[in-house]
Amino acid sequence: MKLVTFTHNGATRIGAVEADEVVDFSANGHGLPQDMLTFLEQGDAALDAARSACASGKGRLALADVALQSPILRPPKILAVGLNYRDHVEETGMPMPQVPMIFNKQSTSATGPYSDIHLPAESEQLDYEGELGIVIGKRCRRVSKENAAEVIAGYT
Repeated sequence: MKLVTFTHNGATRIGAVEADEVVDFSANGHGLPQDMLTFLEQGDAALDAARSACASGKGRLALADVALQSPILRPPKILAVGLNYRDHVEETGMPMPQVPMIFNKQSTSATGPYSDIHLPAESEQLDYEGELGIVIGKRCRRVSKENAAEVIAGYT
């Protein structure tokens, strides 16, 4: 299931993409929340209700008629790994890190897939990067490599 946060007719809510449509969870009467963070916090019960909403055939919108947003509008935390590609390390001229370089980003840096990116007046240009966001969907700590998939809600 491809979960999304989207805006339609000025209202932002959550649903699932199926082919060229979005299943609007709020239009299905399954009692699902309208924001992704609350949805993920409700765990397996919310996922089961979402599957039922998708199977119902109700509340479908054309994907072309909605604006996709960041999956979680204001994520509680964004952790990033710097210099994690050999080519990028070589490009910077810095030595290869011996341990992961972890840093945080502001929650306001999360944007939708087609959203504008703000260029601060102090900056001369934007830098391009390929980014992969992993959305952790369950409260966890010190998860082993073997069990990592159990806490991942999705990718963006």
